[in-house]
Amino acid sequence: MFRVLILTALLAGSAAAQTWMPGPSAPTGGAPREHAALVWWNGTLYALGGTPFVAGDGSSQVLSGGNWVATAETPGSYLYLRAGVDAMNRVVVFSGEDATGNPNETYEWTPLDGDAGGLENPSGQAPTARAAAAVDSLGRLYTIGGGPGATSAPGNLNSGRVERYEAASDNWSVLAPLPTPVADAAACHDGAGHILVFGGFDAAGVRTANVASFDIASGTWSDTAIPDMPTARNGHAAVRGADGRIYVIGGSDGVELATVDVYDLATGFWTTGPAMATARRHFGCALHPATGQIWVLGGITPAGGVATCETLQTPTCPQLTAPAAAVSAYAGGPAGIAFAVDGTAPFTFSWTRDGVPIANGPTAQGSTITGADGPGLGIVAVTLADAGDYVCTAVNACGVTASMPVTLTVLPAPALPASFAVEVRVPAGALASRARDVRDGVVVGGADFPHPQYGSTSHPIRWDANGVAQDLTPANSVGGEIVRLVGDFAAGWWWWPYTAPQGTGYNKHASIWTNAGTTHVNTQSSGWEFGGHSDTDGTRILGTQTFDESSTNSHGFLWNQLGPGAVSLTPSGAWGSSAAAMDGPFQYGSVHLGFGVVHAFRWQGSGATAVDFNPPGSSMSYVSGAGDGLQVGRATFGGVPTPGIWAGSAESFVPLLPAGATSGSLTRTMAGLQIGTYQGPAGSHAALWAGNASSMVDLHDFLPADFTSSAAQGLDVAADGTITVVGYGYNATNARSEALVWTGLAGPTITIDTPQLSVATGGWVHFDLAGGPALANRHFVLGGSVSGTTPGIVLTPTVTVPLNFDFYLEDLLQSPSPWINPVFGLLDATGHATASGYLPAGVLALPFAISLHHAFVVGTADDTSFEAASNAVELVFTP
Repeated sequence: MFRVLILTALLAGSAAAQTWMPGPSAPTGGAPREHAALVWWNGTLYALGGTPFVAGDGSSQVLSGGNWVATAETPGSYLYLRAGVDAMNRVVVFSGEDATGNPNETYEWTPLDGDAGGLENPSGQAPTARAAAAVDSLGRLYTIGGGPGATSAPGNLNSGRVERYEAASDNWSVLAPLPTPVADAAACHDGAGHILVFGGFDAAGVRTANVASFDIASGTWSDTAIPDMPTARNGHAAVRGADGRIYVIGGSDGVELATVDVYDLATGFWTTGPAMATARRHFGCALHPATGQIWVLGGITPAGGVATCETLQTPTCPQLTAPAAAVSAYAGGPAGIAFAVDGTAPFTFSWTRDGVPIANGPTAQGSTITGADGPGLGIVAVTLADAGDYVCTAVNACGVTASMPVTLTVLPAPALPASFAVEVRVPAGALASRARDVRDGVVVGGADFPHPQYGSTSHPIRWDANGVAQDLTPANSVGGEIVRLVGDFAAGWWWWPYTAPQGTGYNKHASIWTNAGTTHVNTQSSGWEFGGHSDTDGTRILGTQTFDESSTNSHGFLWNQLGPGAVSLTPSGAWGSSAAAMDGPFQYGSVHLGFGVVHAFRWQGSGATAVDFNPPGSSMSYVSGAGDGLQVGRATFGGVPTPGIWAGSAESFVPLLPAGATSGSLTRTMAGLQIGTYQGPAGSHAALWAGNASSMVDLHDFLPADFTSSAAQGLDVAADGTITVVGYGYNATNARSEALVWTGLAGPTITIDTPQLSVATGGWVHFDLAGGPALANRHFVLGGSVSGTTPGIVLTPTVTVPLNFDFYLEDLLQSPSPWINPVFGLLDATGHATASGYLPAGVLALPFAISLHHAFVVGTADDTSFEAASNAVELVFTP
């Protein structure tokens, strides 16, 4: 009962916030527009019949272009006309009589012909004046009650007659009569299998607040199923709003009313709705099925008839759509779940995990929740304990909607190599080179070669698995470049030749190479002069095109097949867009929303599906790469372009800017890893991350001293876990850009699922120890240090542990260790092991954060010495 009271209060408060807005008046020259029948048909509102009568016919108008426009009249001078759309999608006009009591004939009405053909009339026992009318969910029309109204008297009583029209048979059938006969009542379908009849004059001519309910399935009536209205009314209207509630509007209780009574079927309560600006009775009324607006037109006011119009927006209930029923994330990185929301704003949102409410801020397991008060949830530094079923609940003035659960699976944090081997690639005769992407040992990119007219041009280059360079420039071109390699599709651009009076010219066109580069296809769309591809999934292709060389805005496109046909991704009203990355059914990039306003965006096949991915607080953002449910790029905060990662929602953005860096951007993500470039005091450096800023590996550190800058462009993670990064760097000695290939070296690696623990709240940390198959079944020792990683501990001439000896390491090596288990153990048959540490809440008191580093060492097969040492991972204890 308490929940019912809360919902009733919520809905009552929301209804009170609604306001009737003025609409366009009927073009009657000031004459009253009384007794019109309003009906929505094929998306258009029509007002049929009633006054003023024009040459003996009833006035009719159509709402077009925001104003009422005259259309075909309804024949004759009839009041009390009723109209509805039947099961054959025809506007059927029925009931009504003229001033002398002559009945109206039933007919189909069309905007072109008016009376487009006669239909069967109700029986002679069905009153033609003051009958209520309704249409059920099957398109059947009802005429209910009717009669003289307030002047009901013996021999001329108000009626309980009920008849129903079936379009297929063109026949009216008699139904069970009303238990309380009424005239000048209002009726509507409740959306749940009932016809409801509200108020009117009873058989004695007394105004009533009774509500009669007709059960369509059983064919029976009840005067007690629905409580009486708060106000006895006649000459009013009843309509079911988009929120499922019944609005009983205006009419008269002896004087014309502006008040609205609202009945909520879910709670069984009446509340007071927003009053109209003008009290009125005998007016037209209808609900727009697409917008949820109630329209009223004309009627009789205390001062006489009017032709004015008012509208009321009724809320549609929230509808929550998730991109998938399950999502995954890598421990230590971000996770995100974002619902698309339809319905009438404003909304309030709440979230649960496995039925337990969650809120913004740090969690007990060490992660941080963002967006729990919106439709997009973000989890920063996700841990294994964050796995579960997530449900979003949305509330608006219509009601409460809970989503279907979305299951979050948390995968172990990806292992990062402790070091990389680097190869420099410059094709013979090239002036410079760039590597853009890599897959299964094949590297693609571009190289600059001399050209007699242009000085130099970029050529598309494919290095095979043996490192042999192939120039893929088409025979009639001067060059191009490949930026993405997936399956047999190498995506990029080429210089397309055209003939002009001055000679041969070249435009940059989007293109695809297939069959190991031997087949070239120009995919530029007709009418667009410049373009290039940025990504492909091996079937579809993504890219950006520009209309001509004077255009200041480009537009993102999706090619659903190999060829020139493409779908624009620029949303309606935007200045332009750029399409950069694909992942499953989604495309990512940015949209130019206006002068200086660029936001990261996601699409699902067309511009109409665009979703803004701009992180909260960011002034500008771009998505550059996507994969395995993650998106990477950059967002600007306080004027600083910040590299970062999304996990399916704007709220899930996590900045990865290293300490001391001034800016940066990420380019690719795969298997929970990210690559990109950051700018710092030492210049631009290529880098590799594993979902959080503390995991960064500076790839520039592995380059020869000749290189003064570097950038990471492509990433591949092989089935055996080998990590390959490609890009380029500036070689100061050679004074040129040179393609670079970084290959992760095999060896023991250690990762953790959370980068920090609060000593106030405590929590778990889980260590993943990967020695590789070569170290299977070897003994290991897990150690730690609070005094850094250099110079380290030299165990043998070839094995140095990146930990310094201090009291923490000494304590860990005691048996048992103070908090981590196991410290001593055995790698399994795959060379893998795990360890866990639990920090009880409040066991430490810290005035400031401290850093701990952990690493492990593996023994030789005979346990007489040490074989290898892992990298070190940082864990921060915060106050």
